[in-house]
This record gives sequence, C-alpha cells and structure tokens, in this order.
Amino acid sequence: MIFTSKKEEVFSLSEFLARQPKESAQCKTPKHNYTPMMGFMGINVTHHTFFSTAFSGAYWIVFGVAGFCLLSTLLEHICRTKGREDTADNIANFTKLILPVSFYTFLYFGLVSIF
Repeated sequence: MIFTSKKEEVFSLSEFLARQPKESAQCKTPKHNYTPMMGFMGINVTHHTFFSTAFSGAYWIVFGVAGFCLLSTLLEHICRTKGREDTADNIANFTKLILPVSFYTFLYFGLVSIF
C-alpha cells in the first residue's frame, strides 16, 4: 500500500507517570546510552540536543559574532601598538556601528520570518 498510517503507541496512565516508562519502539537511542543532563516535565536535555542540526545555526551565529569581535579587537590593538591611532579609531567606530545595526537587522528578519 502506498498510503499507510503509522501505528501510534499507546501508554497507560501508570506507564506514563512511572519513573521508568517502557522504551518506545521508535526510540533510536538505547536506554543505557541515554544520559539526560537535566529534565523538566518529561523534556530531557542531553548532549545530543545541543549538537543537533536544529542548533547548528545558532552556533554559527554566536561563533561568527565572537570571531568578528575578536578580529576587530586584535586589529585595533595591533594598529594602536604600531602608532596608527586614526586607523585604530576607524576600526573601533566601525565595530561600534556594525554590531548594533547587524543585531537589529537580524532581529527584524527573525521576527518577520516567525510572524
């Protein structure tokens, strides 16, 4: 058959509220490899949560901003030690301008894409 419905798993109330619920047939991670770091109301957070593809975009943004800040600080420091104060001031002013503009642009497009 081309269109088949997935079988839904049904848990009894006692199994659902039990401290160790029965293992789901759809679970890909065995229970002995599943070590939750923290959990709240059945939502368990593991190390797989943070290194999944859903979080990779956020990591790229954070590491990109950190890299830009480190690079601009390093360039400003190098220019100041070599005596080029005007270039260091231009780098500092550019950084002070670009960080808020890029943040509000990111916030705007984030809100537009959500709503």
